[in-house]
Amino acid sequence: MISYLKMLITALVCGVFALLPVPYGAHYAFLADAMYLTKDRNQLTLYFALISVASTAVVLVALHKIYGRALTAPFAKAATPQEKQSKENYLRLLRNLGILLIPAVLVMIPLPNNINLLDLLPALLQKDYLLVTASCCIGSGLFLLISRWYAKRRRNPTSHTTSLRALLRFLFYQLPSYFLPGVSGISVGASNLLLCDVEDTIVVREVLLYYAPPVFLMNVVRVVRCILQGVVLDPVMIAIAVVVSAGASIFVLRLLSRMNLRKTFLFFAIYAVIFGLVIGVYAFI
Repeated sequence: MISYLKMLITALVCGVFALLPVPYGAHYAFLADAMYLTKDRNQLTLYFALISVASTAVVLVALHKIYGRALTAPFAKAATPQEKQSKENYLRLLRNLGILLIPAVLVMIPLPNNINLLDLLPALLQKDYLLVTASCCIGSGLFLLISRWYAKRRRNPTSHTTSLRALLRFLFYQLPSYFLPGVSGISVGASNLLLCDVEDTIVVREVLLYYAPPVFLMNVVRVVRCILQGVVLDPVMIAIAVVVSAGASIFVLRLLSRMNLRKTFLFFAIYAVIFGLVIGVYAFI
């Protein structure tokens, strides 16, 4: 019963922060060690992957119409100028999504000597690497803080769409979040788009739109690999991880649709720095 309560707390906290500009991987690593969630490394990886899958699945479902229109754009007929413009926009989105999935697929390809980059992030969830996680958490917060400062003082014209240049920078900024649990994909993604002069009011939507597919794909593969490796499965723990994290993410996503998350970037940037310091102190205890 105690283990189920630990999982409920972990899934709830991580589900809340999964779609916010704070490293939820850092929260997972901290809570898993502080509450002794599990000593099995494979289980630690499985539960993290399940929480990630559930949270990103919420985004995929919420934005399914946009993804659906992008997938069908090559076959859509466009008679009027408005329809042609709409088709071009969705074709651009489809191209961008395809580009972003490339590194996610490459990460899953096994390297010589049985090395798989997909295992790097789960390995860093352990206590031995909490200082690394703490440093990355602080770095994510400071980076978001600098980006917010730049956005408030910029004089360049802003764009209502993510250009190819902005997307490639988005991809580059996202790479550390694929390997380091202390780096927030939402935070670095928002920072990138702010630095690329994307309109502030659509930054969060664009980040979630491009963030969810590759993260969902990588963690589905992690779940499958854990099962194939014979990890001990506890159906109740799995159900709690999925249902609670998904429910928390649904709540946060609905909240985001009613508020301007950009205005809270300062709070989350400071929070990430403080939380990183807390993890750092904890690692020495």
